[in-house]
Amino acid sequence: MADDFGAPGQIDRSRIEDELRQKPWLRERLNQMVRGEVGSKASDEVRRIQMETAMNRALARGHSLEQALWDTGMAGSRGYYPRASFTRGGYDKDTFGGDLDAVLAGSNYAGKYGKGLITGNASADVAQHQFQRGTPGFTLQTGSGPESYFSEGPFGTGSPSSPQIAGATPSQGDYATPLARVAQQPAQPPNAPREPTGYAAPLANLQRLGQSLMAAGRKQSQLPDVQSGMPSAISQFIV
Repeated sequence: MADDFGAPGQIDRSRIEDELRQKPWLRERLNQMVRGEVGSKASDEVRRIQMETAMNRALARGHSLEQALWDTGMAGSRGYYPRASFTRGGYDKDTFGGDLDAVLAGSNYAGKYGKGLITGNASADVAQHQFQRGTPGFTLQTGSGPESYFSEGPFGTGSPSSPQIAGATPSQGDYATPLARVAQQPAQPPNAPREPTGYAAPLANLQRLGQSLMAAGRKQSQLPDVQSGMPSAISQFIV
């Protein structure tokens, strides 16, 4: 029987669910981001993978979903998305609600591609650069053209000793993202929303996730065995 990557309970996103409960306005920002990045005609799977990447990035880096959704207009070089991604509206209530329920329940649609924990996306020249530098990833057709999804670092604090996943080993400050993060970052960017406290997000052992994702990838696409080099860093997110 084929693995059901949309099944609940694969990644623990309860911390994200708590944050959305405390900040109901953040739901609409998440909705706008997904619609702005993959377009109005994206498939269910593509929309949910796009949503997973932002939540996974917040969990892997130990910060809030609010910070994961910063754009360059509000946070400068610390913003992940271009401002335009939040100007195209969102999906209808039923579409967004169904996607959000599935992802918060612990889906891992991106896991079927066997490239590790997917934490970011890019297109065009930036995506090409990511592949050339060896960042694990895959490309999908979205409602607005091809989009590539990557297991981007840093994971944890962003220091050279932070645990990495599936071969993603950016140097300190090289955030391997579409907008080229700066090497040294201030604790709080100018004009950005204040980062909430209480998200210490312990990052002890991600090995089970990495192993299961890479195993799934080999079943799907005959990938070579790279588990021997898999670092440990995400298990507390996996049920």
